[in-house]
Amino acid sequence: MNGLDWLAGPGVNDLAAVHFEFNSPVGFETGLMLLLAAALGAGWYSWTRLSPLRRRPRWALSLLRACVVLLALFLALDPCVTGSRIQPSDQYVLLLFDDSQSMRVEGAGGVSRGGRLLAIETTVYKELTEALRKKYQVVQYRFGEQIERLERLGDLSFSQSRSDITGAVRQALREWNGYPVTAVILFSDGIQQPALPEADLLSGLSATPPVFTVGLDDEGLWRDIRITRLSVRRTHFDRSPVVVNVDIEATGLAGEEAVIEVIESGKTVQSQRLAITGPEQLSQVRLEFIPAKPEWLEYEARVRLASTGPVDSPAAVTDIRAPGKDRLTQNNSRRFLADNTPKKYRILYVSARPNWEHKFIREALREDEQLQLTSLIMISAAERKFVYRGSKTTLTNPLYEGFGTDAEQFGRYDEPIYLRLGASESELKKGYPSDEEELFPFHLIIWGDVGLHFFQAKPLELTRAFVDRRGGSLLVLAGRDSMLEERPGGHPIASLLPVIPTTPDPLFQELSATHPFQAVPAREGELSGAWALDPDPETNQKIWGDLPLLYNLVPFALVRPGAAVYARSRSETPELDNQPLFVIQRFGHGRCAVLAMGETWPWQMHTGEDHPAFARLWRQVIRHLVIETPQPVAWREKRDAYLVSEPVRFDLVIRDPRFNEREGLRTTAEVTTPSGRKIPLGVEESIQEAGLYACEFQPQETGLHRLSVQAADEQGEAVGSLDEAFLVAPDESEFQNPRYDPVFLQEIASRTGGEFISIGQTASLASRIPWTPDPRAETARLHLWHNPLFFFLLAAMLSVEWYARRKRGCP
Repeated sequence: MNGLDWLAGPGVNDLAAVHFEFNSPVGFETGLMLLLAAALGAGWYSWTRLSPLRRRPRWALSLLRACVVLLALFLALDPCVTGSRIQPSDQYVLLLFDDSQSMRVEGAGGVSRGGRLLAIETTVYKELTEALRKKYQVVQYRFGEQIERLERLGDLSFSQSRSDITGAVRQALREWNGYPVTAVILFSDGIQQPALPEADLLSGLSATPPVFTVGLDDEGLWRDIRITRLSVRRTHFDRSPVVVNVDIEATGLAGEEAVIEVIESGKTVQSQRLAITGPEQLSQVRLEFIPAKPEWLEYEARVRLASTGPVDSPAAVTDIRAPGKDRLTQNNSRRFLADNTPKKYRILYVSARPNWEHKFIREALREDEQLQLTSLIMISAAERKFVYRGSKTTLTNPLYEGFGTDAEQFGRYDEPIYLRLGASESELKKGYPSDEEELFPFHLIIWGDVGLHFFQAKPLELTRAFVDRRGGSLLVLAGRDSMLEERPGGHPIASLLPVIPTTPDPLFQELSATHPFQAVPAREGELSGAWALDPDPETNQKIWGDLPLLYNLVPFALVRPGAAVYARSRSETPELDNQPLFVIQRFGHGRCAVLAMGETWPWQMHTGEDHPAFARLWRQVIRHLVIETPQPVAWREKRDAYLVSEPVRFDLVIRDPRFNEREGLRTTAEVTTPSGRKIPLGVEESIQEAGLYACEFQPQETGLHRLSVQAADEQGEAVGSLDEAFLVAPDESEFQNPRYDPVFLQEIASRTGGEFISIGQTASLASRIPWTPDPRAETARLHLWHNPLFFFLLAAMLSVEWYARRKRGCP
């Protein structure tokens, strides 16, 4: 309502740029001067005629006569309220409404943000749109990730998974680029997705029309506990447990106690309690458990207040608006996937002689069904020359003298004899593998008591390719005749090692043989899990401190840059103290590690058979080395979970058993959904990278999905296959940080020259928006003498003036 409607009537509300003028030949300023002169003249005339009266009545009657003359002449000049008649013009106002899931968050009184918006549809919002349509063309949009036209507020569903506020403003203005947009009115809770730095979000908005922001919540006390981050990994601890690190943020819940749980099929497999001591508390909780079934398993990590009881309990508190209770539960859980499918990792142990280390390592790995050890132990070296012994002369190896003369069965004199353990009948018959088909099926090679003289050039080149191209791991142990006590410069294996060996120093060898040292895990070794014998740091330190001392440490000339030291020596002898003990580095697709001692078996022999340190350490070290060994067919850059609202891209690297990238393959891919549907996918071969194939899948369901890939050559022979699983989760990004953010809305309004108001002030928005009249708009005049109030006032003043004069006897 305009403030002049009482004076000029309701028609004044249809005018803009309102001002006063006289509808007469004289101008407004001239008219005012005439009125003033007439009033003064009438007052002076009355003053002179009323000279017999006293001073006070004389002033009053003169002033009254002047007002009568002034009002009469004012009406005679035909005063008007003039303005441009308001009518819908070609100027636009864009109304944007937040339609994201965060609008479902309940506020005071149990009313959601979206509910508050819908409640004004027939009241203040109706007044706003009616006022706006008198001046502008009004266009309504709903927005989440994208914007779309909106007919009425009742069509809002508040179901979109993300709300890109600044992106919606930019997109709406792009659609109306070239049209006169006067203002944008934005109704939102201020939750921006994606949550980029504010400077990036607001860049460029200062050049836009003014944005008026309407906040849809209040700034009351916020109580919420949520999971901000979840990381899951299989550790290298014994039995390979799953470790879940949960980052938790609690706001406004000081004095409460939270329960963090891991749930599988409705059953709690692990839980931990957390005390909330401050108004804003960030905490990290570590949960560790061993999966029960050998398959892909889906779990849920959940946080709740201890006072609410288990979620499935009938006694659970459901009134989350009660004091001290969690306001939102959609951000209290995250789902994750654990791969517990049966796997077999093949390890090849090679030694130039039988030793105790191999014996105890084999015993340690026997307890882990996934780690399959194959041993190649040389028990007789090749003879350098043939010895003629008359009638007893034979070509068989002297080791079998007296057992027979068949060189094919017992081996020739110029061929070494190997003991093969854990190998099939056809494997390793000729000793160390000499081709890729025989070596590449292994995941890890361990060289113990093996020097460079043990190999010819081809096996060394093959081993280098095993690490570099195949992605396998190589572990070199120190010891008698070990290559770590030689300088392997110029050999293919030299650059593979994470250290540069040095020529043995007799003085150091003597010190190492007579002075003991203790193994101490470095920080990198503990974090990897390979060199941690207990998750608790104090317990782990005590276990290592109680282990027997060792001898025969091998020094290195240099640890290569980029290599990681997992363990060091500790000794009272300065020369032996703080020497690198276990060093590892990545090389190509694989890794190479060295252990600067060849005898760790005293940890088992001198502590008793029941002490788990030796066996556990070796299982963890070997698992650490094999766990990342790639398969011939692999899914590159797989993520922990995918959202149902986004496509899943499969980048498949396909190699043959020799780990050569293959091109031109007939590749098929199929996804099995949680409901059992099988969806074939179209696979395309990359033209930029050999062996890379890609396909996409748009999930429609949440839960565990399975991927099956088959690759065959042009003749139809199988090249490789892949069976994987991945998790699709609902997109609840809006609930990750759902706290009402009026500051962001205020910043948008400030940057663009608009205003920020609460939802209760919505009706006043029409008058706040600047409006420039159309030059072609009709000029309207509202004549004030049509208002009977002036005539009643004139008659009243004349009557009072006449009565006062006559009462005092004046003419």
